[in-house]
Amino acid sequence: MTDFYLVTLILALLLALGTLFLLVLLRVLEERRDVADTRISWAVRVLQGHEDDPEALAAASRSDAGDRAGRQT
Repeated sequence: MTDFYLVTLILALLLALGTLFLLVLLRVLEERRDVADTRISWAVRVLQGHEDDPEALAAASRSDAGDRAGRQT
């Protein structure tokens, strides 16, 4: 009977560790996506010719920060 409880405990711990691993992986991938989104938006602005307009770049960086803050719910 003790073996059953031990096996159940080990399985529960493995499930908890797997869940924790997936949550951390999801957070890391989300952060990488945010960085990629920011780099893409900067590249698009540069290609559109906004690199000469510091005010447009400042407004764009503020909107990027707002987008990232909105995703972290």
